[in-house]
Amino acid sequence: TNKNNPSEVYLLDKNSITVQSQYSISIKVPDVIPVGSSAKYFELSVYNGCGDTTAWSIPVLITVQPDLRSTWNDEVFDITDYGATGENDQNATPCFVNALAAIEAKGGGKLYLPNGTYRIQAGLILPQNVQIIGESREDTVILISPYNWGYKDYDDDYMFRYTKNIAISNITFLASRVSGLFCGFGNSSDNVYMTNVQFHIEPNAGPVNEAADSFELLVSTLEAKTMIQTENVNSLFTMKNCGSNVRLVEVDFSYAEGNQQHIFNYKN
Repeated sequence: TNKNNPSEVYLLDKNSITVQSQYSISIKVPDVIPVGSSAKYFELSVYNGCGDTTAWSIPVLITVQPDLRSTWNDEVFDITDYGATGENDQNATPCFVNALAAIEAKGGGKLYLPNGTYRIQAGLILPQNVQIIGESREDTVILISPYNWGYKDYDDDYMFRYTKNIAISNITFLASRVSGLFCGFGNSSDNVYMTNVQFHIEPNAGPVNEAADSFELLVSTLEAKTMIQTENVNSLFTMKNCGSNVRLVEVDFSYAEGNQQHIFNYKN
């Protein structure tokens, strides 16, 4: 029911509802609801078919609004136009710095990464309204390997910092010797979209050498497990002052290892 217009009522059919447990359900907002250019506020009530009309749940307030990304600049910036080759022996950090600066100058844009391995060796600032899009999750890899961080010597920082409004899709993040990946440092780190992304993080494995695109040969499994259990690392995501509209779709954190390495951490 539209909170501001009670005559606007929608009934959801069973195809729009997925029962997740006896205590929770997920609901797909029907396409027939006109979104328009501004948000609408609805009161959602649930009925399980038992009892009379008094058995409906207490209404929950939800917001229906257009996808914010549709308002961002959709100009495409190909990372190869900024010198990146996609070869794992290249330090692609300067390429990303220049591409992100160009996107910031345009007020946003889409940074496209063709299939390849892109080595990052220093932290980056992601501008607002940026979308980083890989060609495919399986073959588009951002390889984070800070050479100058010695063993047992974490940098107390994050590889990617942003204020708000970022989207990342179709990418695998492969990282070693990092304490955290993303940090939202704005007053409100809103609107974070992650779609079809995988994180393979082993913070204790040591830097990746130029001869390999993984760190499986650097330490034995037993050594890696022992180190992971004895060192603390930051969360993969930290939001200094919270944030709303954080959407993760088909994101795989199962390879993110580390003692007390939480996925999200809201500082305030």
